[in-house]
Amino acid sequence: IALREEKGVTNYHFYDDDFMINPTKVHLLLEELEKIPFQIEWTALATVQSICRNSKLLPLLRKAGCRGFDIGIESADPEVLKVAAKRQQRTDSIKALRLLKDHGFPYVEPLMMYFSEGETLSSIAMEVKFFDEVGIPLFDIDLHQFATPFPGTSFFQTSQQNGITFMKNWSDYRTDRVNYIPQSFLNSNFPSLKNIASNSIPTQLNWNGALNRDDGNKFATGVWELLSDKLDSTKCTVADAVDYCVDNLGISGKTEEDVIKAVALIALVGGRDEAYRGIQHGK
Repeated sequence: IALREEKGVTNYHFYDDDFMINPTKVHLLLEELEKIPFQIEWTALATVQSICRNSKLLPLLRKAGCRGFDIGIESADPEVLKVAAKRQQRTDSIKALRLLKDHGFPYVEPLMMYFSEGETLSSIAMEVKFFDEVGIPLFDIDLHQFATPFPGTSFFQTSQQNGITFMKNWSDYRTDRVNYIPQSFLNSNFPSLKNIASNSIPTQLNWNGALNRDDGNKFATGVWELLSDKLDSTKCTVADAVDYCVDNLGISGKTEEDVIKAVALIALVGGRDEAYRGIQHGK
């Protein structure tokens, strides 16, 4: 009430990792919200499992002003989910998303995690088909969360053997930056950039943040132009594309790390676009 009266705030986001994990506490919160003499709107974070398990709460939440959820889908590739020890399956994720849509929540934000161990460009194609199946526009899915091997986790223990890591300082451990690229992704065949407009590559994610460079957008554009000239008619892996750019990219201040990240991100965006075009043409 004080926030409304003093600041005019009427919209809120609950940042609990899984808002619906404890139905008893959810009911207690709803009772308190009913006491507020005005309507508020709010969103929260939830897991696939908690939404499916507590679906009877959804109409109560909607009535109480909940507009929707950020929901951790992580990946549409069952193998990636298995490697990451995620409990949900693809069918669980579809069920959770459809439950939210069927109950009229206007805000449904699937949270994806890119460059997880075992991910390939085929994984990205699965993602495109997944969101087409549940009726969520592909380009509503932000590319801003990247798998980060935090110290003390099993992921940290295996990351050195299964891919390339880029963390140097504690400040690097942020999931909005590219901190790890799995070898499985680097071994994927690089997608065709033939039908992708030059300005579409740098605008689909926060390049400055992902690359941790102030000129990330400009750098990505330079890498894209080099790759689009070389790879329209040449089949190669993402790793091959990295080697080509390291040898031929004439941008001052570049490092091999910058190039690896940029090429992998362009492959990610290009792979999504290529799979999306395939669906549009019935392939």
